[in-house]
Formats: sequence, structure tokens, C-alpha cells
Amino acid sequence: MSTQHVLIAYGSRLDYHHGAKYQILSAYSKWLSRPEAEITVVTDNPDLYAGYPCKIITISAKEKTAWTLGGAQHFGIKIGGLSKAMQATTASYSILLDTDMIWIKDPAILSRSIGYSSFVMYRDEGPIYGSYNKSIQRFSEGLDGKTINISPDKIYALSRQSRMWGSNILGLPSNAWPLIDEALELFTALEPEVNAHTVEQFSISETLRLHNIRKISGKRFLNSWSSTGRKNYVGPVLANFFEKYGENDFDAHIEQWHSIKISRPIQIWFRQKLHKKY
Repeated sequence: MSTQHVLIAYGSRLDYHHGAKYQILSAYSKWLSRPEAEITVVTDNPDLYAGYPCKIITISAKEKTAWTLGGAQHFGIKIGGLSKAMQATTASYSILLDTDMIWIKDPAILSRSIGYSSFVMYRDEGPIYGSYNKSIQRFSEGLDGKTINISPDKIYALSRQSRMWGSNILGLPSNAWPLIDEALELFTALEPEVNAHTVEQFSISETLRLHNIRKISGKRFLNSWSSTGRKNYVGPVLANFFEKYGENDFDAHIEQWHSIKISRPIQIWFRQKLHKKY
């Protein structure tokens, strides 16, 4: 079973790009160098990935404007970029990871659970209605009782069965890209209605619900540095590594990547907690 591993990294902040590279490096020798594994980076800065064993798909200025709704919400690039990558591959499956995630278990095992009625997302974050999560509450506040026009022949309404699923990982058959296009269409319609930064992942999980597609949690296969404290620590660590070995010397990177330590020393963790602003 061939699998395309997709990373989407864009913009001027190097920490996103360095995270994408670290994800490749940490998994390459174990899993991503297999003949059935394909690595695809969707980016607006292809030069940063020169020398890396990956296919590059470039995000155009026109696509960036369309996917972000004119710059209003950059998370739309994740949906649009994934669709573009899925349409450009012959791999049976596509698995997208955020750039602050790394594999800790063989992704091929997870690929075997993907089918046309079961896709992979990160984890179930609970129902929309009755949630105690303030971010999730924004969806019932913005959508309750409304009928949203998606297109001339399609409408959307929030359901009592609507749930929030994290999209830190998304795994599905590559030829299911029309569903991702539907999610982008839903995202475009819902973004102005909901004051939350998670409209992208909700649009994906709702599209799958509407098509009766079961969602499987991929959380146990992954580790991350997605919290603010860990990002503030890992960003400079990765920046120092790529400053020392250069941005494009993959041979040096794959030989030296074990020197990267993303676990925070206890004194750093304590100092961050001490100075955390509430």
C-alpha cells in the first residue's frame, strides 16, 4: 500500500519549515525511506527543501489568496494544499501531519486502517452542543438555528450529532480529494459565521460526518510540541541546528538529527511556568 506523507509549510516564519524538516528527518531512516512511502511538501518557499527527498508542490499567490479567503484565515491553506497534493499523487493513501508533530509509531500500521468508510483524524474533542470548551462553544453560538448557504443547491445546518475532531493528522484515500474540496467549500461558508480558529478542522470533520465516514483517532501514533511553551523552546533549538548545518544539506541533517533534543529540561519547563502570563 503506497502512502503519500504530506506536509504543508508556508510563510516567512522558519519555525514552521524547520518543524516540517525535523518531521521528515525523525521518521526517514525508520519509515519514510521505504519504496512505498512518498514525501510531499506543499509550500510557498520551495528553495528551503532543496536537497530533501521529497516532491515539492508550490503554493501560488492566487491559491494562497483563495484558500485564506483573502488573508482572513490562513488555516484554509491546509485544506486547499492537501487537496492539491492528493490530486497530484498516484499513492493509494495520503496522510497529512501538522509541522509540530512527529511519528513515534510506524505510520504504515495506521495506513492499514484507512478505507473509503474510515478516515484518520487526531482525536475526538467532543460534541458541539453542551461543550465546556470555550472555543467549541463558539460554533453553537455562531451557527445555532441558522441555515448557511454553501452553494445555490446546497445548505448547511449545525446538528446535534456535530462533533469537533482535531486535524493535527488527517489520513484518507488519495482519490477522496473531492471530499476535501467539499470541506474547503464548507470552510469558506462557515468562517465568517464563527469566531474561532478551528473552523478548518470542524469543516473537515463535519464533511466526513455528512458522508457517514467513520473517524479513527491517530493520536497514539504521534508526539508533538504544539503547546506554546514547547514551541517557544523547540523553535530556537531547530533554528540553531539548521544554522549550524545549513538549510539544504540533507546528508548532514540525516547524520546529525539525533543531536536535536526537543524535550524541555525541567529547569526550562519550570521557568516558563513561573513566567507564564494569565
